[in-house]
Amino acid sequence: MGDDMEIPRSQSVPRAASQGRADADRLGLVGCDHVGLTVPDINQAVEWFEDVLGAEAPLSFGPIEAGSFLAGVADVAQTAAIGQITVLRIGRSANIELFEYAAPDGQRRDMPRNSDWSGNHSAFYVTEMDAAVDHMKGRCVKRMPAGPFTLTEGPAVVYSRDAINRALGRAMREIITLSWREVR
Repeated sequence: MGDDMEIPRSQSVPRAASQGRADADRLGLVGCDHVGLTVPDINQAVEWFEDVLGAEAPLSFGPIEAGSFLAGVADVAQTAAIGQITVLRIGRSANIELFEYAAPDGQRRDMPRNSDWSGNHSAFYVTEMDAAVDHMKGRCVKRMPAGPFTLTEGPAVVYSRDAINRALGRAMREIITLSWREVR
């Protein structure tokens, strides 16, 4: 898989794992349903996720008009409206929910780096790392120069940067992480 390097896992956890499990039990928490992303062109984004990651789009709805309801539910300006929401399903994991907003009073269009507050990336498990890397290369997904690397006693990981710039707009800095592990 290339020039593997070992990244050790942290040996300490700031909060006791048993406390976190107790909190999840009190909530009745069973897993993550979806992660939401706001995109400039929802049709291009859906097409990218379907073509590159094999996503399915089982649900689309909207529009949702601007006003106090949306402002109260989503913490957006009173003038912001949602043109469309599309839910994407990728494999057997949490869904991705895409939003296309219109915000006439202004909309932030830059994306933070991973090291900035609200920085983020998306990670997906694959069964064959080399085949997945080749597939993404064939779809013009740019790989980060370092890696793949292996976490100590963990999965092999490869990062791809700006993978969905064309679909999500130059303002979105998306990093796609492919992790190989034995799928159970």
